[in-house]
Amino acid sequence: MSEATSSSPDGEQWLPVIGYEGAYEVSDQGRVRSLHLGRIMKTSFDNNYERISLRGRGGRGARVAVHRLVLEAFAGAPPSEDHFGLHLDDDTSNNRLDNLEWGTHSENMRQSVARGRHRSSRKSRCPRGHELVGLNVRPTERCRTCRACSRARSIIRRRGETPWGFQEVADAYSRYHLEADGRIGLEELMERYGRE
Repeated sequence: MSEATSSSPDGEQWLPVIGYEGAYEVSDQGRVRSLHLGRIMKTSFDNNYERISLRGRGGRGARVAVHRLVLEAFAGAPPSEDHFGLHLDDDTSNNRLDNLEWGTHSENMRQSVARGRHRSSRKSRCPRGHELVGLNVRPTERCRTCRACSRARSIIRRRGETPWGFQEVADAYSRYHLEADGRIGLEELMERYGRE
């Protein structure tokens, strides 16, 4: 992290771009300026992220993500190789410092599921047809899973053979989870939701 080199009348803070000191500066508002040209640089979107082309010493160019430049300048290097820049409001064009933080892939996935951005978080049914609502939803780090199918898998694995097959056990648990919560054994489940 560097010392602030300048500040504009509106309070925008500017720091040198790490690795390009003396050539470029980045602001806490997510803008990049060229010190040689004396102007704000144009950015473009690539893979949903705002990027900019910078030229280093010797004329070598690099295309870098603006949010990463902001974080490196104002927050320092990422804590580990597993960390990358997260947009707190999920808007990848909002590269303001107050919208960014270093985070891991796991943290990003949890955020994605919690905010409904992950494709699995919008599913209304599991592959076996059970509704993913109420108590039948088991949120995990990466997605929402069917609690009935998870319980059926566990019972079949633990017991081996059962009077019912996987689908019947899962269907009964799904019905149970729509009505109640708590532990229920296979025998009681079969008695309650037996073949009609």
